Amino acid sequence: MSIDNRDKLNQLLKYWSPGILFFSSWLNRNEYSNQLMQQYRKSGWFSSLAKEVT
Repeated sequence: MSIDNRDKLNQLLKYWSPGILFFSSWLNRNEYSNQLMQQYRKSGWFSSLAKEVT
């Protein structure tokens, strides 16, 4: 994972608390690409609950 991607993940973790869900549309609006979200899912940082929810 590149430094930029780790910084983005750290930034996202500042918003997260247990029980919080992130919608793909919100992540896209906040400059998280579909490819980056897929990379986070593959690495185990994200899991998909439904098509639009991460």
